[in-house]
Amino acid sequence: MDPTEADDESESDSTFPRRVGAYLLDVAICAAFVMGSQFLIRKFVFGGAEPSFAQDGLAVEGFVLATVSLPVWLYFIVFEAGARHATPGKRIFSLEVASLEDEPLTLARIIVRTLVKLLPWELTHVALLFPTPLWVDPNAALVRPLFMLSTFLVGSWLVTAMIHPKQQGVHDVMVRTIVRRRGALPTSNP
Repeated sequence: MDPTEADDESESDSTFPRRVGAYLLDVAICAAFVMGSQFLIRKFVFGGAEPSFAQDGLAVEGFVLATVSLPVWLYFIVFEAGARHATPGKRIFSLEVASLEDEPLTLARIIVRTLVKLLPWELTHVALLFPTPLWVDPNAALVRPLFMLSTFLVGSWLVTAMIHPKQQGVHDVMVRTIVRRRGALPTSNP
């Protein structure tokens, strides 16, 4: 084995655990922001009370879309489309998003990447909130096909990134991106 292949292999071996760490850190940052903003909205907009629409699955889904999903989508899009092509989690773990062709990443590519990456989580929101929120009918979510599909997709996205030769997630494969160590040499095409 040529020494550069060994370096590439050890590079590849270290990328997945770093990606998981970066993602968990990004999720923690997003969760802190969302929980803080939800607290402030409930306190100042609804006077600390449960919103009047809390029993309506469609209304709750709209509220979650505006106050949870949209901020999280923007977090990933803004940071990964930025000059560093990395969220704060990726920066801490010395990672960046790059195109397989080592071309500049377009905003459209980053948007599609983010939407595909977060699709399983969005399906989970819909499954748990629509047609009736989980707190109205706690047993319904467990038998909803959309919940089972979203759970399967979350696992599939994770397994794909774990076993793919370049450790690409489904979202990376679809838009031809890769998460690599910051400053790594361009990825060769298969």
